[in-house]
Amino acid sequence: MTRRELSDWLSPVLVKEMRQGLKSRMFTAAFLIVQAIMLCVFLVVLSQDTGQEMRESSTVMFWGFTVVMLAVVMPAMALNSLATELKDKTFDLVLLTRLTPWRIVSGKWASVVGQILLVATGLLPYLVLRYYLGGVNLLVELMLLPLLVLVAAALTALIVYASTYQSALARLGVLAVQGMVFIAAVGTVSTIARGGLPGAGGSGLAGLEVLVFLAGVVACVVLILRAAATRIAPPAENHAAVKRGLAALLFLLGLVPMQSDLREVYVVALGVVVGLVGLDACSEPISASPSAYLPYARWPAPGLKALLYPGWPGGLAFLAVLAALVAVRAVVLDGVSASDAAMAYLAAVAAVVVPLGLSRLDASGRRSVIGWSVGFHAVTLPVAMVAGRVAEGLGGDDETAAAIVAPLAGVVLSVGQELSGHETTVLVGMLAWLAFGALLLWGRGAAEVTVVSRTAARARAEG
Repeated sequence: MTRRELSDWLSPVLVKEMRQGLKSRMFTAAFLIVQAIMLCVFLVVLSQDTGQEMRESSTVMFWGFTVVMLAVVMPAMALNSLATELKDKTFDLVLLTRLTPWRIVSGKWASVVGQILLVATGLLPYLVLRYYLGGVNLLVELMLLPLLVLVAAALTALIVYASTYQSALARLGVLAVQGMVFIAAVGTVSTIARGGLPGAGGSGLAGLEVLVFLAGVVACVVLILRAAATRIAPPAENHAAVKRGLAALLFLLGLVPMQSDLREVYVVALGVVVGLVGLDACSEPISASPSAYLPYARWPAPGLKALLYPGWPGGLAFLAVLAALVAVRAVVLDGVSASDAAMAYLAAVAAVVVPLGLSRLDASGRRSVIGWSVGFHAVTLPVAMVAGRVAEGLGGDDETAAAIVAPLAGVVLSVGQELSGHETTVLVGMLAWLAFGALLLWGRGAAEVTVVSRTAARARAEG
């Protein structure tokens, strides 16, 4: 009996990408740079007095450089992981094999994460050396490194998703989201570094909170990779149900009571995820194939299954429901006023509906909904700043003017409870934006909704 190699048990995409990645100049340079800089840092530390100030400086240098390498430099290696195949249009040939879009995307992501793990493993001797120098809680730092790798894995998934877009604006939008996730992740890492782990001293995070955070990160990774798989999948495949189910799971995880700083980080992350899910769902092309709707043909609840239909009509309905649930959660659990939650809800939906409507006017379809969204907000946010200054000069409220001009600014200011006393004005402004978006969707959008309803009816008849 022939003995099978380890590579025979792994995904062929993972094996191919891993072999190419380990031989690449970028990985070799990154690994050697990490080792060289860490050696220099510790040679300087060992040659100086190991007082409290020197230990603090070495901690800042060690973790600062580690965060940059693991969470910025290494995930950037995935920036062109899918772009080349999409540009050369070679995915059609690959999909003729047994490889599914999910296996292709997950294999490319896993190869970069494997390289991140190798770089992280090379840092372990320096963690032990820091312990022998004194003033270091080894338990915290040994837990902190895997947590940082987990965050790097989530950022890598975002980069893989960004690589499915050829539009510069769409990539810029996804990378902007990655920047927000990076800042939130650094805040979480800082919380744990201050003694946030159970038994590490300090305020301490409850074990349930740590599990919620870990489960949330894993769900986000799978959700983002599913979104990337949707971008390269044939129209007849339906990935919408899985993505929206994961988004609902993230919402349920957000219902777990949290008393630490991790709660604020998770709430911000939940809002970002809702926005991303909404944009991704509204970016889905409609499917005219009944096979995409067959899994829901016998469901008894027509309203519920409509939320899982592939395409932007079902995605927009799902976004409206999910955003409403998040708003209710903010009122019940976070003490946000009902007026602020309503303003944030309408502003969030308007921030997606208007770019979606603008995309329906583009018959060529060259720019995605995410590209239109980045362009729309890139125009309205600076205009909102100018409008705020003008309103302030005229004796009005600058924040109210900014919220009315830019829906995204309205979301941020409503969540920050900065619009008290001007709720009616802002609500009217958000309703005007929604009406404008609905007007843009009336023509071509209404025709596409009709296609979805008729195809779903055919699927029910065949099912």
